[in-house]
Amino acid sequence: MNDPAQVTQRVLFVDMGYSSYQVSIVDYVIGKLVVKATAWDRTLGGRDFDEVIAAWIAGEFKAKHKCDPMENPKARMKLLDTAEKAKKTLSPHGVGEANIYCECLMNDLDFSIKLTLDKFEELIQPLLDRLVAPVDRALEASGTDPKDLAATEICGGGSRVASVKKVLAARLGLDASATNYGLKTTLNADECVSKGCAMQAAMLSPRFKVKEYQIYEATPFGVSLSWDAPSTKPMEGDESDEEVNDSADVLLFPRNGETPSTKRLTFRRGEDFTIKASYADPAQLPDQVSPAI
Repeated sequence: MNDPAQVTQRVLFVDMGYSSYQVSIVDYVIGKLVVKATAWDRTLGGRDFDEVIAAWIAGEFKAKHKCDPMENPKARMKLLDTAEKAKKTLSPHGVGEANIYCECLMNDLDFSIKLTLDKFEELIQPLLDRLVAPVDRALEASGTDPKDLAATEICGGGSRVASVKKVLAARLGLDASATNYGLKTTLNADECVSKGCAMQAAMLSPRFKVKEYQIYEATPFGVSLSWDAPSTKPMEGDESDEEVNDSADVLLFPRNGETPSTKRLTFRRGEDFTIKASYADPAQLPDQVSPAI
C-alpha cells in the first residue's frame, strides 16, 4: 500500500496576466513542491484582447465618421478602457453580447455599438490559437500525459475569458459541461501572485513561524560552461569528484533542471585560462537578453 506522505500529485498551472502567459507543471508531495517544467508566451495577455476589441471599435468609428481615434492618445485611452469593460462583460459563461458606449470619443462625437460573443471570439481567434503551444511544450518537457494530471489550475486576470477556458479544456480533454469547463479556480485570479509572495516572505522572515515547506523551482534556461583549454579535465559532482570528460564545454544546469542546486567543477591547470558561462540555447532567449551570463 502506498504511503500517503509519498503520493505525488501532478498539477498544471496556467497563468494569464495582463501582458504574459505562462504554463507550469508541478509535483506536490507532502511538505514539498517541485516544478517539473515551464513554458510561456511573453507577449500574450489580457491587454492583447483589449487592443483587438479597441481596434475593431476604432475601425467601426472610422468607417462612420472618417477619423481614426487610435491616432489620438486621449481617444485611444478611452477606447482601451471601454474595450476592457466589454471584455469583462463577455467573459462570464452564458453572456451573448455587450453594449459599448463611448461618450465624446473624438471630435465631441459619441459612439455606441454592440459586440456579440461570436464576433468577439472571431476577433480574438489568433490569440486563442497561441494558447496551446506553451501547454504542449510543458507537457512534452515533463513527459506528462493530460490524463495523469490531478488538476489544472488557472489564475491571472486574463484567464477569466470563457473562450480561453474553452480552448484549454479542449486541449486537455476535460469535461466541457463541468463548471469552468473542468478547470480549477482555487485562487482568486488577481490575487494569486500576491498571496504566493506573502507566503514566501513569511517563510523567509524570522518574525513569522511557518510550517516547513520545500520549494524546488525549475531552471528556465539551460546554462553551459566553456573554457579555452581543451586539455583541461574538469571534475563535477555534488558529493564526490567524478571526472566528466576532456571537452572544453559542459552543460552545467539543464533546462527545467531542479534549482536551487549546486555543481562543483575542479580544473587542474598550471597556467591561466578563461572560463565563460553562457545560456545553452540562445534561441530560447528573448531579444533583450544577452546569451553570455
